[in-house]
Amino acid sequence: MNSSNLEVDLALRHEAERIRKKHPDKVPVIVVSVSDGPVLDKTKYLVPKCFTCGQLTHVFRKRSENTSPTAALFVLFDDRIPPASATVGELLKIHGDAQTGVLRCTVTHENVYGS
Repeated sequence: MNSSNLEVDLALRHEAERIRKKHPDKVPVIVVSVSDGPVLDKTKYLVPKCFTCGQLTHVFRKRSENTSPTAALFVLFDDRIPPASATVGELLKIHGDAQTGVLRCTVTHENVYGS
C-alpha cells in the first residue's frame, strides 16, 4: 500500500470513528457503482443498524438518477447479494471493514423486461 492510500485509509478510519461516536446506532455505508450502473447522488450514507437490505435497496433506487422503473437494482456486499431481510447491523458484522467500521457495497442494475 503506498503512502497516499495509507493517508486516505487513515482519514477514513478517523472519520468513521468520529461518526460512530456521534451516532452509535448508525452505520457508515460507502457505495461504489459499476461503470455502467446506476448513478447515485451520494456515495456515503449513514444508515440505521435496524434498516434491512430491502429498505436500503429502496433508498438507492429513489436516489438513482438513471435507473428505469423496469430495471432490477442489485446491492452487493463482497460480490454477494444478501437476503432482503438482513439488517445493516448484521451485514456490518459479516461484510464490514474491521479496521474502519465502514460497510462498503456495490450497486448495479439489470434490465429485466428487455430493451
